[in-house]
Amino acid sequence: MNDILESEEEDTKFIFVLDEWDFIFHRDFVTDRDKASYIDFLSNLLKDQPYVELAYMTGILPIAKYSSGSELNMFYEYTMASEERFGEYFGFTEEETNTLFDRYQSLISTPHITLNGLQMWYNGYHTKSGRQVYNPRSIVAALTNNNLGNYWTSSGPYDEIYYYVKHNTAAVRKDLALMVSGIAVPANIQEYAATSMNLTTRNEIFSAMVVYGFLNYEKGFVSIPNRELMERFEDMLKKEPSLGSMHLFS
Repeated sequence: MNDILESEEEDTKFIFVLDEWDFIFHRDFVTDRDKASYIDFLSNLLKDQPYVELAYMTGILPIAKYSSGSELNMFYEYTMASEERFGEYFGFTEEETNTLFDRYQSLISTPHITLNGLQMWYNGYHTKSGRQVYNPRSIVAALTNNNLGNYWTSSGPYDEIYYYVKHNTAAVRKDLALMVSGIAVPANIQEYAATSMNLTTRNEIFSAMVVYGFLNYEKGFVSIPNRELMERFEDMLKKEPSLGSMHLFS
């Protein structure tokens, strides 16, 4: 009997799901030693283990940012900007948003939101295949609250990116002026260039903004995707006088 149980245990497979697996790397109290220990833990837990059926992890930045060697080199990585596969799962599609809006209209006695309003506020992102997707958190919040508003959450990455924008105003000043005016600008987006957060060029700054969702990237151009993000950029312009004093001439 024990031999049977041991055999069943050996054949048992597990699916590991880690949402925001890299969250601890954005916390000030986590030391470099803690980070290295965490990577070793994940490697020992998941790599080449017979009990692992599948490991599914979501995060902000590529695994290469945190794993300098071969510790976690067994993963396939998919992003909205670089891979077509799974692109529709990085946000709410048009069809999903329409379904939620229909449900909202059937449940709310006095709806204050229109479908055009949702599109103006929360649409504007594009997958690698060119499909438009909405910010899912903001869609849910707006329909739940029956109110169009800015539901974007400020976090560490926003403050860090603003720091680099502030210290590289000459590199991005003209481009920001164009984007705030609704004009897309060309950029060479390299997602791995954004991993170090040691941003010195306009392309590195814009790469980080794309990775964190502040900008939309499509066919070699970056742009401010919607009204919600436009408000964030307006806040940035107010913080930095040298950016806020920009003038655009046609």
